[in-house]
Amino acid sequence: VLPLCSLQDIDAAYDADPRDQTTPADMTRLLQLIWTRQVQLSEASTQVLLEIMAGCRTGKARIPGRLPEHLLQTGSVMHKTGSLGGRSNNVGFIRLPDERGTLAIAVYVKGAPGRGQ
Repeated sequence: VLPLCSLQDIDAAYDADPRDQTTPADMTRLLQLIWTRQVQLSEASTQVLLEIMAGCRTGKARIPGRLPEHLLQTGSVMHKTGSLGGRSNNVGFIRLPDERGTLAIAVYVKGAPGRGQ
């Protein structure tokens, strides 16, 4: 376990590096392109990605924790979490009831590192 001061230095270096960053708007656009099959992924790869997102077991207090239970029970939520330092991100898809469409959503939250991060 690294001391908190070391993690703060790592977080600062990560924040300053533009190579591995995106915005929620850009991520939502990417999700939209994935859903509508407009990215350079095979259908098989797209299905694997969606199955991984549908089976996500982490982040129960993130997107899934903010939705009505019936959406969770019907498999209408597909998402993926990510955490690093003081960041807690969650992106995914929410299929609306009665085949009214699918929403792409990206939530990025940044704060102080929690215990164990």
